[in-house]
Amino acid sequence: MSDLFEEIVAGVAQPSVWQTAFGIEEEYLQAERPGGYEVEEIGHRTWERLSEEDRETALPELFYAAWENRQQQLDERARWEREGSLKKELQPLLARYGELTEAGAPVPPGLAASIAQLTFRLMVPCDPSCECPACSTAGGAS
Repeated sequence: MSDLFEEIVAGVAQPSVWQTAFGIEEEYLQAERPGGYEVEEIGHRTWERLSEEDRETALPELFYAAWENRQQQLDERARWEREGSLKKELQPLLARYGELTEAGAPVPPGLAASIAQLTFRLMVPCDPSCECPACSTAGGAS
């Protein structure tokens, strides 16, 4: 039974010393101050309680977490800018579509296709470096 347990547990990622200590400090602060606290306080208290050896292990993890957060912010900004660009491109097409349908005029297939393509790109965003047909025919992902 022990071998089976160890085999199962071997595939499960174990929390790092930093993650474990951070969670413990967070629980302490929740109990001490149910009204709230700052996340930085959890970090400071956790760091102060770590041994020198554990700090050496935790520091690269903190650097990586900061880098990962920065990358997420950059990705989010790029997504926001891309969506804004696509919406700006879509607005006049939708206005033209509205004018045509209000007047009872036929909608040119090219207009409908452009609207569909831009809408698809808004709903299913590609990677900024994407060169798929939907992105490349409409000027590439922004």
